[in-house]
Amino acid sequence: IIFMGVLLFGYHDVYLYNINMDYREYISGKVIDKDYTDFGDLLGVGYKYEENFKRFSYFVRIEFAAGESNYKGSTWDGNSISTRQKGVYILNAESGAGFRNFNLVLGYREWKRGKSNYEGDYDEVYYWPYFGVRYKYEFYFRNFAFLPEFGYQLAISPKMKVKLGNSPILDLGETQGYKLEFPLVFRKDNLYFKV
Repeated sequence: IIFMGVLLFGYHDVYLYNINMDYREYISGKVIDKDYTDFGDLLGVGYKYEENFKRFSYFVRIEFAAGESNYKGSTWDGNSISTRQKGVYILNAESGAGFRNFNLVLGYREWKRGKSNYEGDYDEVYYWPYFGVRYKYEFYFRNFAFLPEFGYQLAISPKMKVKLGNSPILDLGETQGYKLEFPLVFRKDNLYFKV
């Protein structure tokens, strides 16, 4: 009960966001296909709980975005194709702990690539747990703050499930990611607005 009471005094962050996705696959340094979004194609909602105790901090975050994306690539027989993928989503859940500005992070990510109305199209789901590090710095001014955050993550045994035939699962090898955030927080009376 004491632990639950302490949790109530943490920092809660509920937010809406847009994903600007630019995913590419290469062979010998040449792009063979790509998925990308325009502003407003992939919208999400997120929740973050964070608590700081002097120098120690921890957080829990969950995010879910859904919508559509654009695909440019080729068919199995090598013909160029450009489609609109429907049913795309990205789920991300993570927690981290460490010193106030530096955290070690464990998380899980899942991306459903989506499917178009092209006759030979099929869906793919990419998923992996990951380990990462994050560094956040805080610049405070009179009624606002600038809170840049930089992160690196390394996927642990990433997989792809192909929604075709017997739905084979493929190992993806090494996958890395980077995260950059540059939020501004404005204060009006006792309300805080983050952009």
